[in-house]
Amino acid sequence: MKKIIVSRLLLIILVVIYIILIKQKTPIEVGMIVPNDNKKGVAIEIGNKGVNNIHLKKIVINTDEDPIKTNIQIRNGLQEFDTSDLFDFEKAKNVKIQSMEIKPNTSPKNLKMKINNGAASAKEKVYDLSVLNNKKINRITIKYRYLGVSFEQVIRLA
Repeated sequence: MKKIIVSRLLLIILVVIYIILIKQKTPIEVGMIVPNDNKKGVAIEIGNKGVNNIHLKKIVINTDEDPIKTNIQIRNGLQEFDTSDLFDFEKAKNVKIQSMEIKPNTSPKNLKMKINNGAASAKEKVYDLSVLNNKKINRITIKYRYLGVSFEQVIRLA
């Protein structure tokens, strides 16, 4: 009986330590943030600096409201961050946020360093998140899972 209690306690301690270690280094990284003219649309570079896929769950704005439209585009690392395409929701191919995975080693900051050093290639990937609403966007919250743990990345806009 003591062995069972000790083993369960040890398992609980290991799970708590695992969650604490994972939560200390959030894997999602935010790059350039560009609002449109009326601040009802925002385009954000996002990437994954972790070692495993990030599974997006939901994008919410302001006080947990669903935006009118969201879109994620994947571009290669040698393409410029072009907001004109990002806010064209008619032309963009809509991807369900819940089915989207952000691959590892897609950090926007690492890509910028590679571009500056001349080491970037077309194999590098960048994820561009576009959000559109009918009123001003003050905050965007990205809800996701990484290594079985839930995260929220809050992006505050001025």
